[in-house]
Amino acid sequence: AQIAYVSDNIYSVEQIKRMERRVCNALGFALARQTPYPFLHEFLRASTECTDQSCESPQIFRNLVLYLMELGRLPYLPLTCKPSLLTAAAVYLARATLGMVPWSPTLEFYTGYCKEDLKEVVLSIHKYHAAAEESSLKSCFTKYKQKKYRRVAMKTVPRVEDLGFH
Repeated sequence: AQIAYVSDNIYSVEQIKRMERRVCNALGFALARQTPYPFLHEFLRASTECTDQSCESPQIFRNLVLYLMELGRLPYLPLTCKPSLLTAAAVYLARATLGMVPWSPTLEFYTGYCKEDLKEVVLSIHKYHAAAEESSLKSCFTKYKQKKYRRVAMKTVPRVEDLGFH
């Protein structure tokens, strides 16, 4: 009854339900798009160099990957990029940002992506990362520069030449 009220009673509740069924049937009931987050845990575990104390902190690494994933989701990448590819690219760029070897055979095995598969997405996220502070979409930067996220947005952005692509 509320939905009919919202439509100013132009349509009856039954008409609205019938249209909802038609829309759902047309979409094959696929109302949700997969996000990159289900891949995060596995890809972080595959990045074994950061599960012990050899990197600054596993929490800094995780927060940096989350930050880069969010940067990659803000513009147009979600429309053209597989969620698993976005997650893998964020792991690659986080590792490069923290001065680690960006990619390994273990990561290639668990993600299913070789270094060249990641290049375009890594470079796109890197571009957003470099411009995050001055961008009109700076809410992500503001969020991740907070203490509770270990100020990962304040990490120095690596130079394009240091990303390992030739």
